[in-house]
Amino acid sequence: MEKQVTLAQLFDQANETLRNALYHGMPGSVVSYDAPTQTATIQPMVNDVRTHVVTGARVSEPFPQLTGVPIAWPRFGKFVIAGRLNKFDPVWLTAFDLDPTAWQANPSATNDPVDPPDVRRHGGHYWWAFPCDLRANPIKGASVAASALYVGLDGGDPVIIINDSTIQLGSSSADAAALASKVLQELNKIVTTLGTGTVAITGPAGSTPVVFGTPYSSSPVASSLVKIQK
Repeated sequence: MEKQVTLAQLFDQANETLRNALYHGMPGSVVSYDAPTQTATIQPMVNDVRTHVVTGARVSEPFPQLTGVPIAWPRFGKFVIAGRLNKFDPVWLTAFDLDPTAWQANPSATNDPVDPPDVRRHGGHYWWAFPCDLRANPIKGASVAASALYVGLDGGDPVIIINDSTIQLGSSSADAAALASKVLQELNKIVTTLGTGTVAITGPAGSTPVVFGTPYSSSPVASSLVKIQK
């Protein structure tokens, strides 16, 4: 049986349609990640639910997958925090209210604001994804993270733990790291104790003199990359 739709219902439906067209943010799940372009295919994880204007029935359907979504790794100054995205990793999807592509592609030297090429608002076309745990899964290293900065594999190694007084490499590290300058001092103490001399070592090619007792000028175990404060 047909039902007459009132003007109030039409206005309500128009308002609901407008609200449903405003895209701001929603949870998503990684379908695939392309590391060279730092973009991903993302499946929005909440369905698009609407109400039939005549029957009042609830209509639900999933949003289509979003392709080529840029991943917003935390970045500031010359520093960046980035990692590996796996399938099903959760992300926070957010859409720009206005088209940002002109500013992204050609930022001026003075970083002046620019007009958006697409002037539609809330079109749901300019998505970004922020990797984060939106399901609030318990952190396995939570007991450590409660009093320190915890960076690394969740509940495993490798991990870096920074607290008020130390920087710990590894979840169960207890031994202190050796300093190249201290190692050099101890090596030269051994050299000084042994004294100087020459020993002839005989091998297949004959006798070869080996001089010992020469102090080290630099530490043979010093790292060129990892530095430790004294």
